[in-house]
Amino acid sequence: MSYRPAPALPFDAAQASHLNSEAEKVARAFVDPTDFMALKVQYKAPDKPRAGWLVYADGSTWNPTGGGEGLHRYSLAGTWVRVG
Repeated sequence: MSYRPAPALPFDAAQASHLNSEAEKVARAFVDPTDFMALKVQYKAPDKPRAGWLVYADGSTWNPTGGGEGLHRYSLAGTWVRVG
């Protein structure tokens, strides 16, 4: 995936400079690969889960599959599935 910022709309010079700076940060974020993905530990189920979501459940206060702490995904069937 790539992103190339478009020129800023007609703003004053300071606004245009700020917008261009922010757009460049977004563009770099898409290009810079990382070696890992960090997920926040979840202590309760999300209000409106969507198919394809990955979450890391704490396994005590929230144990979506009964398998304890770990990585879980939300399936198209509307259930949580333990990944690991």
